[in-house]
Amino acid sequence: MKIRWRGAPTDAEFVASPPEVGDSFYDDDYLHICISAAHTGKRALIVILPGHVYFCVYSKQITDSVMHEPGWTVSGEPDSLTLSPSVNVKGVWHGFISNGSLSPDQAEPQPVPPAHITHGTLEVP
Repeated sequence: MKIRWRGAPTDAEFVASPPEVGDSFYDDDYLHICISAAHTGKRALIVILPGHVYFCVYSKQITDSVMHEPGWTVSGEPDSLTLSPSVNVKGVWHGFISNGSLSPDQAEPQPVPPAHITHGTLEVP
C-alpha cells in the first residue's frame, strides 16, 4: 500500500475526512518525549498503519509496553519514506515501510487454538 501525504491537516479537515491506513501527516501535538534522540528537533511525522495504528516514524521503539532507544533509521520523504528495522505492532501488523509503501498489507497471523477430539467429536474453541 502506497503512503499518501496529507501535510498538516486541521482538526476540521480530519473531521471531514478522517485519516485512513496509509495516510501520513505532521502532528505538532505529538509528545516530544516519545521521539528518539536520533530525531530530536524533528516534527512528528505520523503514518497510519494497518489496524489504524497511529505511528510516529521518529518515535522510540516500544517493547513490552516500555519505550526505549534506538528509534528507527528514517530516510526520504513520505512519498519515498524508508524505515529500518521493520515495524512490529504485536498482534496487529508487522511489516516494512520502504520506498513510500507499507508491506506486507496484512495483519500479523494470530495463533490458532488447538482443537480437541472428545469421544470421536472434533471440538474447535
